[in-house]
Amino acid sequence: MKSGERQDLGRQILDHIGRYRLTFQEILGALFFDGGNPQKTLNELRNDGLIESQPGFGGNRRAYKLTGKGVATAKARRRAADHLGSEALETTVAILSFCFLKQRSRVLLLPKERDDLLGTPEKAKIGRYHCLECGVHAKCVHHIYAPETVTSAGDMLTQTRAHLNRAFAVPELAPWLQHRRYVHTVLVEQPSLEADFNALLDESEFDEHDRRPIRDVALIRVERVPMQSGLEEALRVLAEEFKAA
Repeated sequence: MKSGERQDLGRQILDHIGRYRLTFQEILGALFFDGGNPQKTLNELRNDGLIESQPGFGGNRRAYKLTGKGVATAKARRRAADHLGSEALETTVAILSFCFLKQRSRVLLLPKERDDLLGTPEKAKIGRYHCLECGVHAKCVHHIYAPETVTSAGDMLTQTRAHLNRAFAVPELAPWLQHRRYVHTVLVEQPSLEADFNALLDESEFDEHDRRPIRDVALIRVERVPMQSGLEEALRVLAEEFKAA
């Protein structure tokens, strides 16, 4: 690989990490190396002080995140180098899994990308995390809600209602909501919580003033993604898919 190509590849990796805040070796292999091993490039980026590894994912599993120098080089959001607390880490891993470990074409939108696509003003209170999914016939935008593992189905319903009320208050979202291309997507890992929350949604009204079934008001999806216990296996499957291809 020529020097210019290597530098361009390194920049793409930095941009990817800056967007998602952390990533894993198998995801980088699938995105940039046709399923091959990215370790040599990762070592170069780490030796240049642009990335660092973060433990805490079971066994010897480590994720990769930007350093302060990496943030400046990639012109990423400044907080991309911040330490992730337990709640932010769960959400970050859930979004990474949603985009790369579910065999669907999805990408996390940066704030400006989200506003340009939806036509929303910069300070619209519509939630922090949105992902774009491009389907065969149309594209949709997922608002991502990844509750903590200890959150009850009842509390998840309260948060879902609150977000939908905020979304309906933003005029620019009206066509997206009307055509069911704006999806409130709840990411969970436990099958039991997925079943409990789906059952609660099926029997719930929007709120005390609007008695329509909440699923008739807006499109709500509950999707299981690997976060803690299932992450290692999902990454292994991703790597194996490329070996078998």
